This record gives sequence, structure tokens and C-alpha cells, in this order.
Amino acid sequence: MPKISKHISKICHKQAKKALKKTQPALGKSSRKRLGKNLVSALEQQLPTELSRQKKLKKPQKKLLKAELQNRAGTWIAANQASVELGQLHSLKPQTGSMSFALRPFKKSPCGGCPALKGKLCRCALKYQQRLQQAG
Repeated sequence: MPKISKHISKICHKQAKKALKKTQPALGKSSRKRLGKNLVSALEQQLPTELSRQKKLKKPQKKLLKAELQNRAGTWIAANQASVELGQLHSLKPQTGSMSFALRPFKKSPCGGCPALKGKLCRCALKYQQRLQQAG
């Protein structure tokens, strides 16, 4: 029985890390770790009760559980899309500031060397913002 709960908690931690990296790539380690713990507890609360977890899980059930956690952790959102959908989890927002729009990749499929993936400002988003300012 302990192996099953350990496996489930591993999946929760992994999905929480992925969700944090997708939504807030510019955070420091300590704040990412703090938010990650909150996200893990939220994911674990959404799982079935302890009694159903104690039943022996077969491999297909583990795959279904992992897929369910991935769906609840959220989907990848580009910076120019209007809404952030994280399911039942608490929404994570980028830091407020004048350049917060460029903290995430602007395109749905970002450039290979996009600085936003490394925690810097996205060049495509900055160019788009400049064009809007020149036109307006």
C-alpha cells in the first residue's frame, strides 16, 4: 500500500512543477517552491478518497489517474490568448508590472531560443507592443 500512495504523490509533485513552469517561468526558486507546495496540496485534495486509493491500482488505472491530474493542472497558454484555464486549481498570475505581458512566450509555439522560456522578456511580444504603440 505505501508504494501506491508514494507513486500518487510523485505524480502530484510532477504535475505541480509542470504547471508552475508553464504559468510563471520568471519566478525564483523559493517562491516557486512555496507555490508548488500549495499546488500539490490542491491536486491531492482533488484525488479520490483514501479508501479508494488503498485499493490495488492496476497500470491502466495509474495512467487514467495521471491523465486526470494533467487535465486538472491546466493547459499551456500563450501570452496573447485571453483566458487562463487551470480547472479547479487556484489561478496563477505573472508578476504585475509594465512588462508582465512579455514574461511568457507570445506565440503558441515559441521560437527555439525564446528568452521568455529562460525567465526573460519575449522579443516577439515586445515587437508586437512596439507596433501597437506606433500605430496608435
